[in-house]
Amino acid sequence: MIYLQSLAVLLSVAVISSHPYVSPHMPNTQLAKTVALDDDKPVTKRLEAHPDFDLTLENADKLKLQASQYIDNRDYVRAEPLLKQSLQFYKQLQGEESRRYAITLDQLGYVYIWLGKHTQAEKCLLQANRILKTNMGESRDLYFDSENNLAGLYLKTGDLERAKPLLIEVLEARKRKVGVEHIDYAGSLNNLGLVYLRCGKFELAEPLFRQALSINRRRLGENNQIYADTLEKLAELFDVKGEDIVAELFQIRAVSIYIKVLPKTHPALAQGLERYVTLLKKMQLDEQAAQVLATLKMIREEKASK
Repeated sequence: MIYLQSLAVLLSVAVISSHPYVSPHMPNTQLAKTVALDDDKPVTKRLEAHPDFDLTLENADKLKLQASQYIDNRDYVRAEPLLKQSLQFYKQLQGEESRRYAITLDQLGYVYIWLGKHTQAEKCLLQANRILKTNMGESRDLYFDSENNLAGLYLKTGDLERAKPLLIEVLEARKRKVGVEHIDYAGSLNNLGLVYLRCGKFELAEPLFRQALSINRRRLGENNQIYADTLEKLAELFDVKGEDIVAELFQIRAVSIYIKVLPKTHPALAQGLERYVTLLKKMQLDEQAAQVLATLKMIREEKASK
C-alpha cells in the first residue's frame, strides 16, 4: 500500500525506542493541575507509607492531581482509587454540594466509563451534573463539560437518543464560549459526528469529522494525538461505507502519528494497530497484516513485562 513501506520503518523505530508523549486534552483536570506536588514521590506511595495522610484540602487536591496524571496516560485503574479518596476528602471538608466535590465526581464518572463500569459512571455523572447546574453561575463551563461526559457515556453504551441532544447543547455552548476554532469545539464536532456515524447518517458525520480535522490541524499541527484520533474516525467512517482503500489511508496516517508522538506501550498505539490489521485482513492483505501483528505482539509483551 502507499504508506506501508514508511510504516515498516516507523514500526522498527517503535520497537527499539520510546517517543515523547504529548498528552491530549482531558476533561475536568484544570482544578487539580493548579496544585503542585511537594516532591516526585507518587501520592499513592506516600499514602501507603503514611495511613494517617492528613485530611486537608491541599492533600485532596494532590490526590486529584495524581489521578489526573494517570488519566492523561489512560491508566484508569490507578486513577480510580485516588479519585475516590479525594472525593471522600472533599465530602468531609466541603460537603457534597461543593464545586470541588462535583468536579471530582464528574472525573470519577469519566474513569468509570473507560473501566466499563457504566452503572457507576451514570450515577456519578448525573449527580455531578445536578450539582454543577445548581451552581451554574460560577460553574457554567464545568456543567457543559459534565454534560459532555454524560453524552460520552451514552455514546459508549449505544444510547444515541440520549447522547445526541446533550452533544448538540454542548456544541452550541462551546461555539458561544470559545468559538469555532477551538479544540474543544472540534472535540464536540467529533462526538456529534460519532452519533451520526452510529446511526448510519454518513452524509452528516463526514463534514463534522472533516471540520474537526481542519481545526485540529490548524491549532495543534499534524503530529498530535488528537489530530490522529480524528483521522481514525474518518477511517472508521469509510470502512463502514465499504470504501476500504480510503479507510486504509486515513488509518495508516493515524498510526504513523501515534508511532511518532506516543510511547510504544501507549494503548492508543496498540488500538490503532489493531484497527489497521483488521482493515488489511478485510482487504485480503494477509502478509502485510502479519507484519503489523508481529510488531503488535512485541508491544504487548513489553507492556506485560512492566
